Amino acid sequence: MVKVFVTMLAAKDSDHICRLDAYRIHKKCHIDEVKVLDILKLLASPDTRRVSPQEYEGRRIRAVEDGWLILNGSKYRDMVSAEMRKARLRRAQATFREKKKLAAQQQPELTASNGSLPGVSPSVQVINNQNALKRVEKRLSELKDQSPFPKGDPRKQERVELKTEKERLKTVLGYKA
Repeated sequence: MVKVFVTMLAAKDSDHICRLDAYRIHKKCHIDEVKVLDILKLLASPDTRRVSPQEYEGRRIRAVEDGWLILNGSKYRDMVSAEMRKARLRRAQATFREKKKLAAQQQPELTASNGSLPGVSPSVQVINNQNALKRVEKRLSELKDQSPFPKGDPRKQERVELKTEKERLKTVLGYKA
């Protein structure tokens, strides 16, 4: 019974009419056609098992000219929409957490003691530090060619920061005693 009703919910249009006859429902559900007819009669009849009052006396469907009207179709659509939204939010949250985890793994911080990167071999670290020192020295020479700077120019602060970085890199590389 559930399989037939779920198939009808999936096949219904926006006007909540399932335009399938018993034969096509039987083909989609892989259930005997006679049994499908019995299930359709059961879904169209009042629900006598429940004591509490129900909309449409517990009927799930009603025969109409084009097929079967799903009673409370908007209720079922809202239930499915809510579940789909929850699933979408779960997937989005999982994706966000995964990206956050990958970003944390890909951007390790320098350790305070020796400036080494965790998980990177010492020879690679030396090469990285040497390349960084070359970039710093190149930018310092570019700034030197542009001097003198007017008062309050941000390039003055950049030069100070670059000099500090140059000294740090030389210390890490052991160029200075």
